[in-house]
Amino acid sequence: MKKNYYQQLAFLGVLLIILFGFQKYRSREKEDFSDVHFISNNPSPLHLAEFNPNELDEKQWKNLGFTEKQAATILNYKKVVGGKFLSKEQFKKCYAVSEEKFSELRPYIQLPESNSEAKSSRFTNFEKKPIMVSRKFNPDLYGVIDWVKMGFSERQAEAIVNYKKYLGGSFVSKEKFRECFIISEENYKKLSGYLILPEKTPGGFTQYANNSNSKATKIQYHPF
Repeated sequence: MKKNYYQQLAFLGVLLIILFGFQKYRSREKEDFSDVHFISNNPSPLHLAEFNPNELDEKQWKNLGFTEKQAATILNYKKVVGGKFLSKEQFKKCYAVSEEKFSELRPYIQLPESNSEAKSSRFTNFEKKPIMVSRKFNPDLYGVIDWVKMGFSERQAEAIVNYKKYLGGSFVSKEKFRECFIISEENYKKLSGYLILPEKTPGGFTQYANNSNSKATKIQYHPF
């Protein structure tokens, strides 16, 4: 009888331990994570301007907010469709370009809306003005009109000026100037020798360091 009693007592003890452990697990499941936020690796706002997607390399696609994998996918897709995007409609079909991202970029893409429009004579080629520079200059002193005179479109010129503001009011170095999304590798090579800027960015430089009136970068949240 005594043996039976102790066996039942032991069984109840094990059962209580299991119930306690289960209860603790459930309470952990219900832990409140409402204050936890996830941010993207590149929270800085984009300064968009007109661009031809056929002229962008991997780095420039990444500067537009795409990941390295997405940028590679876009470039591969361009090869698949014949080495050149003919229209916004065709570019949109690339699965690396989400509906939301396409809507953001659409007004700035220098391509006709559809393939049928691309075949019409008025969309055969977009005029591309050459970048002209003949003397050394300090890009920090250039405004929109100056960049337009050099050969950039008005939107591109505005984006360059906005990028300078984003850096704190100065391009700081040729290295930072080169990172501007609007400056293609081809145009950078043309301009590099004329820029009155140091080659490398000073150590410890951070955006907004020279602009006390600038507001902190807005954090952008994304689904994950």
